Amino acid sequence: MKTTYAKIYKSGNGQAISLKKNILQQVGLKVGDDIEVKVKSGQIVLTKPNSFKEKWRDFVESGGKYDHNKYDWGQSVGRELW
Repeated sequence: MKTTYAKIYKSGNGQAISLKKNILQQVGLKVGDDIEVKVKSGQIVLTKPNSFKEKWRDFVESGGKYDHNKYDWGQSVGRELW
């Protein structure tokens, strides 16, 4: 695995990391895609999330059981509000 470096820079009220195109291509990502960001043992880990098809396969393979805390469904809206 070849080591490459990225730079953190200011973007509006937040920060951004610039990644080279070939890095994104190696993991099948493109501009605008969502990624999972976790902090683990003092490291920032960026992960390509599973597609809906992969999530569905995992759901079926687990016997139709799921952990509702495993997925971020976003904020409740409309009739979802209790």
